[in-house]
Amino acid sequence: MDPKCAVCEKIAYATERIMVNGKAYHKPCFRCTHCKSVLKPGNFTSNDGKVYCKTHYMQLFKVKGNYKSGFAGETNAIGDSINKTNGANIQPNPETE
Repeated sequence: MDPKCAVCEKIAYATERIMVNGKAYHKPCFRCTHCKSVLKPGNFTSNDGKVYCKTHYMQLFKVKGNYKSGFAGETNAIGDSINKTNGANIQPNPETE
């Protein structure tokens, strides 16, 4: 049996579907969660099961700081969140300051 589209939940036949992360999508249903533009297999990325165009993925998650969401909440020399348990020790570069 053909899988159902993850968006519209209608049957996605082999000739009209895109398989991404184990989910089937109709080509017109495969859209950015943020801007709703139609995506292609080479111009998207995903986070928490949602798909985004690369432009909005960078804007949304860089601004919110979600690139660092897995860290322990410690702060380094420039105020960024880091995980100090991994032994990383960030020193400011005296030549650039």
